[in-house]
Amino acid sequence: MIQTETIEVSLSGEAAAQVRDAVDSGHGSASEVIVDALRNWRRDKEDLDVEHLRAAWEEALQDDRPGLDPEPINARLREKFPRTVHSSS
Repeated sequence: MIQTETIEVSLSGEAAAQVRDAVDSGHGSASEVIVDALRNWRRDKEDLDVEHLRAAWEEALQDDRPGLDPEPINARLREKFPRTVHSSS
């Protein structure tokens, strides 16, 4: 069974009216309205994060500057972590 916690929140008059309207139109309870709103907010936030990553990826693909040479980084890692970094040679 899902554990619940009672908390007190303050809503603007407009937000409270929207919650009441949702309940009056059959949404269930004010708690269900708030839980659904939070679920939708989280999904929208995740969608925005994914869109940001896609935009950054597309920008990187369009960047014609040369990339970094990974060998100096790999050499430092092999030096710093000799037992955990395996050489491909």
